[in-house]
Amino acid sequence: MSTSVPWLPSTMASCGHLSLMRAARIGLPFQLLSSELLPCEVRNTRGKFCRRSSAPFTAHTQVAEELTSDVRRVETEKPQLTVAKSLVKSGVGLHSGVWAEVKILPAAAGEGRYFVVRDTHGDERSDRIPAALSYVRDTTLSTWLGGPTKKGVGTVEHLLSALEGLGVDNCRIELTGGNEVPLLDGSALQWVEAIEDAGLSIALDKQGTSQSRKVLVINEPITVCHGDSFVAAFPAASSRLTYGIDFPQVPAIGRQWFTWSADDIGAYKSEVAPARTFGIFEQQLSCQISV
Repeated sequence: MSTSVPWLPSTMASCGHLSLMRAARIGLPFQLLSSELLPCEVRNTRGKFCRRSSAPFTAHTQVAEELTSDVRRVETEKPQLTVAKSLVKSGVGLHSGVWAEVKILPAAAGEGRYFVVRDTHGDERSDRIPAALSYVRDTTLSTWLGGPTKKGVGTVEHLLSALEGLGVDNCRIELTGGNEVPLLDGSALQWVEAIEDAGLSIALDKQGTSQSRKVLVINEPITVCHGDSFVAAFPAASSRLTYGIDFPQVPAIGRQWFTWSADDIGAYKSEVAPARTFGIFEQQLSCQISV
């Protein structure tokens, strides 16, 4: 990330790689705290009140909507990137239990990251599904993207985290055999390694020219609450992410804190990508995991 941009900090109420990297790209210091650990007054800054949500999905989308409504896009001196060549990974979906193959291909500058679902004959079963806020359909235990009436592709968070963490702005992601991205080892690390093996290159548009990478800069503090969790974005001089989780029902997890300098994108592979998702016994029946 360019330190010449007046980055701002962020805080998100989510445990996924995707939220963490999204905050890094938006700008800055990132904190997830229990509301018991922070005075109420901090939640109300510059007229932004703590907007409460009754459902986790609404809370996640409300956070993103708040961020996108109070930000401005800034061009950087860095060009947009894509993968230098295609790469393939395959495995079983965590929630569906279905084997699927994922193929990531180069895309033109300005196209962004998007999914296409194919059947076993190679025919496309879906229209292009952009990895964008307006296409989020569900965030219960995993993130699903799709059209207006149905979920199209699921458990996208680890893959999108790896793409964001390595700076891949544009790529086409094809799923064949299923519509859920394979869990692999439960982290983003295998995706990172596959993308590094493929390499990166400057993405060119249809005219054969490069385009500048754009980032979001938050205009003022924002806070959104859900239960005893909240997300808040505040002005700061550097890009630092602080993430906390309080999970007393799983002693192996418990309460943990992690702080990472988002300015050091090179540290993503060692500091963030290896973090693995976890589940509890009560969630087991809703998942069909094949070993």
